[in-house]
Amino acid sequence: MKINLAIWEKLLRVTAWVKRFVTKLRKKTCESGTLSAAEIKEAEEYWVRRVQLENYCSDIQLLKKNKPVPPQSKLYSLVPYVDDRGILSVKGRLEQAELFHNEKHPAILPKSKFTDLIIMSEHVKSFYSGVASTLSRVRNNFWIPRGRQVVKKVISECLSCKKYALKPAKQLTGQLPRDRVVESPPFAVVGIDFMGAITIKAGDQSCKKGYIALFTCAVTRAVHIEVVSDMSVKSFIFALRRFYQEEVAAK
Repeated sequence: MKINLAIWEKLLRVTAWVKRFVTKLRKKTCESGTLSAAEIKEAEEYWVRRVQLENYCSDIQLLKKNKPVPPQSKLYSLVPYVDDRGILSVKGRLEQAELFHNEKHPAILPKSKFTDLIIMSEHVKSFYSGVASTLSRVRNNFWIPRGRQVVKKVISECLSCKKYALKPAKQLTGQLPRDRVVESPPFAVVGIDFMGAITIKAGDQSCKKGYIALFTCAVTRAVHIEVVSDMSVKSFIFALRRFYQEEVAAK
């Protein structure tokens, strides 16, 4: 299943709408309009309880009977308890801290698709941050056993992160032309280009705009430079003639 923020938000909205519909059928409320934040939170808590029951049913039953979880339980070291919402949470040592309830007693989440959706949601909301930052955001509300490994696995499947992490393909270079590799005198094979404009000083000390004609040897990479007054055909022919006068081997 593809994991992204849209699936997570859709899951909560659909669950909230269904719960509102069921409540209306029972004639407990006539609430209408858009979903409230409380309804979205209630939908999230519903799925947390359901996922916990599917994975920690025996531990939850013991805790509801005020019995401790056995030492062989995976949750034993967390000192779990069931809060007034019916959610299995970490007891912890932060009861006196000035923190929100979810931060002092985060809900315990097993490895599941629902947990993956929560992780991906926090990953996207934190602008595709790394493992440490995403895990820190998740732990504001939930405790995932072996959380770092689980978060790392989910982030590794993020399509957006994969796109940015891809290395560009290397272009295979073609064969060099024969003129570049066969031994020949300088300027036997020539390439021509222009550059500029530049400012040149004439004989009367006035400054004018000019250009540079570059004659490059394809084999030795030697360069011959001619200054031209403009980029017209006439100026180019004059520059070419001057070049031929000095480099008689040119083709």
